[in-house]
Amino acid sequence: MGATRLAQQGTSTVASATSTLHDGADGVSAGAQQIARATRQIDDLSGRLDRAAADRLPGTVSALVTTARLTTDGLDAVHTATSATHKGTSRAVGDLIDLADSHPELRDDPV
Repeated sequence: MGATRLAQQGTSTVASATSTLHDGADGVSAGAQQIARATRQIDDLSGRLDRAAADRLPGTVSALVTTARLTTDGLDAVHTATSATHKGTSRAVGDLIDLADSHPELRDDPV
């Protein structure tokens, strides 16, 4: 009877270990399925990102180039206007000095 009881305990232990292994295998299988789903989602999102970049990037770059060109044109216009103002101011100061030299009586005139 001792051997039969030992065999029953061994069988019970093997059955319990087999059940635990089965549960573990089910958990691994479920985890593998979740990883596969996540991988498909990542692939889908990567494809969407690639398409969005391909669709929108050229337009965005073009807009940036246009904005940079307009900014450069604006800076050139400011430079030209500043240069013209400087020349005009220098000419006006020169003319006032010439006027003052030609008419010394005007040097003290506040106007």
